[in-house]
Amino acid sequence: MLLCNGVTTTHDFWDGAVQRWPDRRLIQWDYPGHGTSSPAATPPSAHLPALSEICVDLLDTLEVEQASVVGFSMGSQVALLAGLEHPHRFDAVVSLLGPAGGLFDTALWGVGGRTAAALLERLPGRSVHLLHGALNLAARSPATYAAGRLLGLFGPETSKSDLHKVTTHLSRVDAPTVREMLLSAGALDLRPRLASLQPPLLIITGERDSFAPASTVGRPMKRHAPQAELIVLREGTHGSLFGHADLIAASIDRFLENTRSTGSGPV
Repeated sequence: MLLCNGVTTTHDFWDGAVQRWPDRRLIQWDYPGHGTSSPAATPPSAHLPALSEICVDLLDTLEVEQASVVGFSMGSQVALLAGLEHPHRFDAVVSLLGPAGGLFDTALWGVGGRTAAALLERLPGRSVHLLHGALNLAARSPATYAAGRLLGLFGPETSKSDLHKVTTHLSRVDAPTVREMLLSAGALDLRPRLASLQPPLLIITGERDSFAPASTVGRPMKRHAPQAELIVLREGTHGSLFGHADLIAASIDRFLENTRSTGSGPV
């Protein structure tokens, strides 16, 4: 099972779920400019089509003929694109708390997301480092946890130590790479292609997720992919990988077992 992160996150964000998959062979990786991965060599190498190709390259390198792919947040777009472009390499796709449409279209009620997108598009190249520094300072503020709760970015299932993991990694990402990645994710809309996705699709969405809400992301995605299975986490927020790992891991396990028992997959 190949796990695709969200933008600005690293592979250790999956720790809660990984502990529940001791018998699975897991492939984890960090995007360019994330974790210990080098920054993107060129702007296009940070774009989502390139990231989806890395998914296939990883399978080739590890001599894995076929895998299931799970994408969290922006990783949902990466996983969906990999499944669309290389259906015979992926026997199942899981969209976890992430979109199929443009990343900013629905984030923070749409207004917040579109404002962030406009800022990224107009920001002069060198200024992206200043913005990154300002975000790091804000992330270290004692008020950050309360602000995140108020905005619905995460709920009580996310602890302050979980948030510290998020903010610590944020300080290490390569800002120009992240900017290219975000702009690519904002422009990518896979919804018109979902009906043609060959591998079985599981959509896990959070009712209280202000980044990828069930009302404007998860349920509409299901309408674009009527063949998909939809699971709505009633208390789910964007931080559910921390506090709802048991439920998420069990849901993915059940989906994969059902998929393999019925023999459904790429045709």
